[in-house]
Amino acid sequence: MRHRGRNRSTSSNLDSLLDTMTNVVGILVIVLIMTQVNVADAIRRLRSALPEVSEEKMEELVEQVRSVDEELSLLQSPERLDDNRIEEVQGELKMLRVQLEKEKQDVPAEDELIEVIAARKKSIADQSRAVEVLEKKLSGLRIELEKITELANKPPVSVRLPDPRPARDDASEILMACAGNRVYIIDVADLQLSARKNLEGAGRRIIHTVEGSGENRRTIYKRKASEDYILAKDTGNKMAAVELRTYPNRPHGTLIISPRPDSGEKIDEIRQSDRGRVRTMMQQAFLDRDYVFFYVAPDAFATYLEARRIAEVDHNLPVGWEFTDQNMRIYKGAPGLRFEHTPQPPPAKPTPKPKPKPQPGKPNVLD
Repeated sequence: MRHRGRNRSTSSNLDSLLDTMTNVVGILVIVLIMTQVNVADAIRRLRSALPEVSEEKMEELVEQVRSVDEELSLLQSPERLDDNRIEEVQGELKMLRVQLEKEKQDVPAEDELIEVIAARKKSIADQSRAVEVLEKKLSGLRIELEKITELANKPPVSVRLPDPRPARDDASEILMACAGNRVYIIDVADLQLSARKNLEGAGRRIIHTVEGSGENRRTIYKRKASEDYILAKDTGNKMAAVELRTYPNRPHGTLIISPRPDSGEKIDEIRQSDRGRVRTMMQQAFLDRDYVFFYVAPDAFATYLEARRIAEVDHNLPVGWEFTDQNMRIYKGAPGLRFEHTPQPPPAKPTPKPKPKPQPGKPNVLD
């Protein structure tokens, strides 16, 4: 009974081993089949990637291989080389050596290369600076071009240059000044009268002396005190102020008239309205005998052009003008006023030159 049980167990173990081996062999067979399939597929892809070679091309390649093999056999067997071949190779070798020596001579030395590189760097730096200068000039030219374009796009202004010509002998002058966008009336007679009244009412403190009597009575004023008094009294009118200048060697003085800032009439107001001192002055002028003369500051040329148009077109008045600086000063005399002074001594009479002595005559020469 026991013997039979032991045999049954052994056969059972052999069956398991047989199953295991069969399974491993099957797997290997499957792996082998897949490997063969992959190899065949790879070969097919390689063949498709290779270019197609025709029979003529193949024969040409075979001939090239044969010629290369022959050359190789000749090089490997020097005894098979003939004399012509040796001389040809030696000639080519000499030519190569000569070319090599020539190239060695053409290559400059290290110091020369350093100098060439430094010179090239200096040239590049100089050219860079020149380019920067040209770029600055170009930017300046562009700015000037923009200014010129801006000026070219401005509407044209009609300007009539001065045409100096003498006025009539009996013509009277109406002085006006243009500064900024304002027009000022310069009433010289009124300003002279105002200065004289101020000095006459100042009292003894500015009087130097009184000469003559009656109708010939004449007051001589102190120079410095009169100048300070006119300045302190703010002499003038609403549109202009007056300063006094005297001279140590002359009895007469000079009135310096200047427009008061922001006290004139705006040109827009004069253009739009007939009421105002400027229009009134032009309306009261005698058409045949009066003319308007403008003093023009640099910032008031457009104002002058409009004021001139009003005088010429609206009131038919002749016009004259001149440029002044921005700090406008108009010099006029101070009639009726005399100031202390020290007259210059009359020039000394020149000493008469002595008469030249006559030169002695030549002695008579008897031959």
